Amino acid sequence: VLQRRRDGSENFYRTWVEYQEMFGNLSNEFWLGNENLQALTESGNYELRIELEDCENVTKFAKYSSFSIGSAKDKYSLNVSDYFGTAGDSLTYHHGHPFTTKDVDNDSSSGNCAVRYHGAWWYNNCRDSNLNGEYLKCQTTSVQAASWRNFHGRKYSMKFIEMKFRLTLRFGLSESGLQRIYNPGNEKTLQVFQRRTDGSENFYRTWVEYQGMFGNLSNEFWLGNENLHALTRSGNYELRIELEDCANVTKFAKYSSFSIGSAQANYTLKVTGYTGNAGDSLYQHSGLPFSTKDVENDFSSRNCAVHHHGAWWYDSCYQSNLNGEYLKCQTTSDRAASWRDFRGTKYSLKFIEMKFRPRG
Repeated sequence: VLQRRRDGSENFYRTWVEYQEMFGNLSNEFWLGNENLQALTESGNYELRIELEDCENVTKFAKYSSFSIGSAKDKYSLNVSDYFGTAGDSLTYHHGHPFTTKDVDNDSSSGNCAVRYHGAWWYNNCRDSNLNGEYLKCQTTSVQAASWRNFHGRKYSMKFIEMKFRLTLRFGLSESGLQRIYNPGNEKTLQVFQRRTDGSENFYRTWVEYQGMFGNLSNEFWLGNENLHALTRSGNYELRIELEDCANVTKFAKYSSFSIGSAQANYTLKVTGYTGNAGDSLYQHSGLPFSTKDVENDFSSRNCAVHHHGAWWYDSCYQSNLNGEYLKCQTTSDRAASWRDFRGTKYSLKFIEMKFRPRG
């Protein structure tokens, strides 16, 4: 999912810088961020699907077989082609156009379309669609409405909007071909929820900060405990952890079952079914709640998150501490972002990536 509107709880009338980053909550109203969209779609092998619903519970969709977002230098230009669906094509008009916000005008109009229509979009002169416009829940009189021209017109504010993308199925693949695309060796199908690469992002954060997203998906990143719970609560997910040291030795740990509990359950971790070559330094943490420097849920007499400068599913205290300090291969700190069975608990790994996907 790259965008969702459902109740008007999130402000979408934002600046260029705000749209570069993620905002909102993946379980409710959400924007993935233009930087992340560019990083994820730069190969061009993605398709886009847009789901729309009105207040009569009529649903429509628009699908585009090719979708990508340009770089910041290209002003995050939209590339879409090959429409199919029931909603009508109200996006091809915007193909090839850069993104515009209230403070950065890149449209083809004499005025700023984002200001006029209270949104942020790939405006032309100005719009056939305006899905980041105002959420007015089926009002039919405002030109600022979050609208789709070919489904109720430009002044009808949709009740529900969801934009999502996935790898393109090419070469006329059958269902068996689809299974080959989503095989365990195809890492592109895995959703990254944590990454450490250079220490540029602060991971010593509070409970509230860890509930939401922070960082940038193209570099250092945390998806957010609320989002992790919303995405994995069915339990039908597997986890893969990639690790690298400063000698460029890489290891991995894979778990065949992975989920994160609710806020009421303190985002308890559940993992089973280890395979890999990194050693199993996560089994001790399965069944344990999350702890941060300001919310202690561990079983130690001291606050593990404070003592080890991280945030994790601590016991008393840890065999892994992947949200600890990024010290790039220092070997003497018990605050290190570490994995006990690969270099020990005081070795700060050079690269860490945690990701998950549906099982099967």
